Amino acid sequence: MFARLCLFLTVVSTAACSAEPAPAPQPAKPQIPPALRGCWELREEPDEEFPDGLSDVMVIKADRVIIDGRGVDRQVGTIQQVKRLTPRSIEGLIGSADGTIATMLELDPKWAPGGTLRLSEGDAGSYDYKRCSTATAAAQRYSLVIAETSRQDDPKPAPCGPNGSCGNFLYRAEFHGARVIAGAELPKRFDARLTLHTPYISTYTLALIVERQKDGSLLVRRQAGFNGRTGMACFNERDEWPVDWKPESGVAVRYERGDLCVTDEGQIDPNAPKD
Repeated sequence: MFARLCLFLTVVSTAACSAEPAPAPQPAKPQIPPALRGCWELREEPDEEFPDGLSDVMVIKADRVIIDGRGVDRQVGTIQQVKRLTPRSIEGLIGSADGTIATMLELDPKWAPGGTLRLSEGDAGSYDYKRCSTATAAAQRYSLVIAETSRQDDPKPAPCGPNGSCGNFLYRAEFHGARVIAGAELPKRFDARLTLHTPYISTYTLALIVERQKDGSLLVRRQAGFNGRTGMACFNERDEWPVDWKPESGVAVRYERGDLCVTDEGQIDPNAPKD
């Protein structure tokens, strides 16, 4: 009995000594205060400093800031450094590999009207945002995105188009490699209903305007293929479903005779025929 007891104690002791110590808990990552989150917009008339005026839509989430502004590419910044955090402000560095987006976000700063969110960008100055209007906030259900599709299935009859065309189907399309140019965020891979007469026979890269429905599903409202010579895809207003959203013009977004066009140099085919 004594030998068995010693053996039992030896096994327990060895197991206890050989067990690896539990890893130390990781400190919680800092987050942007809830009072600052949501949709904000900046609208300023042209002046000497900004001849075209300012027109930005900024969406603040717990861990990042997304800005779609006139004349520039979409900016997405994450929290890289925090110096001071209060229920109504965050000071430090919010930025990306392309540069600084903000050094401070502050709600209701001194000498500003109530409901103002001030974005400070170090020596570059500061900008005062207001909560998005109802129309701007509602438009956040749209995304302008470039993505590839190689599979479409489960066809359902589609309503007739605005130009009177009928006989198409709403296919469940799988998209991957998604890159959002403007509007609401989308994952790199997503499924969305896509209007087609027949499925594509190979992989296609498309410019899309995707709408998130009330039930959370995604619907492609407009689609356009890229011109291999110019790297441009344009949505033709005459035969596409109307969308009550116009992304700001920028480096990759422009309007050609009223049509919304997206440019992606990666879609230029050096072997495409010249005019």
